[in-house]
Amino acid sequence: MTRDERQCRDRGRQIPARQKRRPTRHPATRPRKIQMDELPAAIRPEYAASLPRDEELWSIRTIRARTGLSRSTIYDYISRGLFPAQRQLGPRRVAWLASEVRAWIASRPTQAGK
Repeated sequence: MTRDERQCRDRGRQIPARQKRRPTRHPATRPRKIQMDELPAAIRPEYAASLPRDEELWSIRTIRARTGLSRSTIYDYISRGLFPAQRQLGPRRVAWLASEVRAWIASRPTQAGK
């Protein structure tokens, strides 16, 4: 029991709740505003205008579900040029054009040895 807690108990007062301090962020770690020319090409307005209106972007989770491939196999195939490359949507986000993945799936043989 701390000194403050003993004093509060002896005087019949409630023990004060400890207040949590908010961690302060260093100025270098604060998010900064991004200028339009710094955006990846995949999210600039001119790129979006060039896509067909019904085009979908698929995440890695969707790609894995549709192809049955593991994440590491997908990235291995991309590095070897066997699978469509992903598009950069943001600093930590990528997606694939659904039409490219569908075309890749259609190009695969239906059964082994036939």
